[in-house]
Amino acid sequence: MNKNDFIFKNKVYILSILLFIILNISFYYLTKYYSFHKAEEKIEDFLLNVKALRNFVSHGQKNEIYSLKEQNILDEGFFSPVLMSSTYISARVNEEYNELLKSINRPPIEIRFSSTNPRNPNNKASELEAELLKKFNTKELLVYKKVVKTEYGDALYYAIPTKITTDACMRCHSDPKIAPSGLIERYGDKAGFYEHKGDIRAMLSTLYPMEAEYKDSKFLFLILLFSSSIIFLLIIIFFNKYTKILHKNNGLLKERIELEIYNNKEKDVLMLQQSKMAAMGEMIENITHQWKQPLSAMMTQSTGTLLQKELGMVDEKAYVKTLENVVSNVNYLSTTIDFFKEFFTGEREKKVFHPKRLIEKVCNVIISSIKRHSIEVINNIDDSIKIKSYENELIQVFLNIINNAKDALVEQNNRSPRYIIIEAIDTQEYLEISIKDNAGGIKEEYLKEIFGQYFTTKEKNEGTGIGLYMSKEIVEKHLQGRLEVENTQFEYNKTQHTGAKFIITLYKK
Repeated sequence: MNKNDFIFKNKVYILSILLFIILNISFYYLTKYYSFHKAEEKIEDFLLNVKALRNFVSHGQKNEIYSLKEQNILDEGFFSPVLMSSTYISARVNEEYNELLKSINRPPIEIRFSSTNPRNPNNKASELEAELLKKFNTKELLVYKKVVKTEYGDALYYAIPTKITTDACMRCHSDPKIAPSGLIERYGDKAGFYEHKGDIRAMLSTLYPMEAEYKDSKFLFLILLFSSSIIFLLIIIFFNKYTKILHKNNGLLKERIELEIYNNKEKDVLMLQQSKMAAMGEMIENITHQWKQPLSAMMTQSTGTLLQKELGMVDEKAYVKTLENVVSNVNYLSTTIDFFKEFFTGEREKKVFHPKRLIEKVCNVIISSIKRHSIEVINNIDDSIKIKSYENELIQVFLNIINNAKDALVEQNNRSPRYIIIEAIDTQEYLEISIKDNAGGIKEEYLKEIFGQYFTTKEKNEGTGIGLYMSKEIVEKHLQGRLEVENTQFEYNKTQHTGAKFIITLYKK
């Protein structure tokens, strides 16, 4: 396993552990919320039963007693909290209920009625209860709930307002003069009176022990924790197996990629050699044309001099002139051969050179073909411009592009004059060399394909299409530059021209 794989694997493990922790913290709080919600549901159900009991006393039992009073079966001043006070009855029922809970070892659920004006002093509202009553009356609050600590552990404190004071309530809670005499005798004529219709006189609260809900939520949390642990364990096992398979596949893929790279390099070398051989073939053809004239001149001069010597007519000055011409032509032929040899066997080494002079060398090799087709090459590159690059590769690129321009001009039989114009833009970052012609440009459908492998517009026996493809490969892969082509319009010798423009960009860094 390499360093990157190790770091990636550790990152996955760390992220998995963090996700596992975050997920289980979420489970913890969700189960806490679940226990709170379940306790809330049970309290609401419990208080609903208390409310039902109070409603029965107020609307059923008390009305029955008032009916008995009207029938004079009971005395008009009769009052008994056991029969007529829904608060008293609810409190006593709650006591009985808690006794039953104790008998089965369950914590009690106490209820409390509190008021700011209670008849029973035990029901006097605390500061919190008084504040809650005020908020219930102003509708600012409908219910109050909070988890608090008790001797039995956590409990949910839950408070709601009791029913609103009605006409029936006013019999016992308004003016003591109209209240039953039995009520006055029991509680006096101060507490619990002078209430107003529509007010909430009291609130009902309870402390509900959450032990059972906590047990349920703890059990649920453990199930979720166990399930998530199993799932994450399976994920880790799967990830380990997956990474092993992936690592193995990556190894196989790497081998295939290396093999493909090797094959592509071999292919590139073969194609480069093929391109070089094609360029060499064209050079040989051009050299053949160029050598005909000097060889013919040397033959004529040598033969003439020999004939003059045989006839005894040798002129020393003419003899020396002939020898000088022969030496000059031999030097020219030697220079041509040296260039050809350098191009074919030159080492791949970066050198500092003048692009203008390199273009001149290339043009000297193909000058015969250029002149034969009446093509004028205008080399406008500044002689002071220098570049450090691979000279031999650029020779091949220049040869390919200039020959391509020459062929395009030759195809235009009636086009005259014929120009190949070479220019350069030199900056701190790059050198841009452009080679343009006035052959009318490249068809739009060919522009995107012209650098394609084996793409050619010539007949099969006239071209391979490898020259421009390899030129782009050389510039962009070997020289880390850019080779582009576009159609252009330009003015030269006060005449508008249209043609193709090849742009070679060589970066200096």
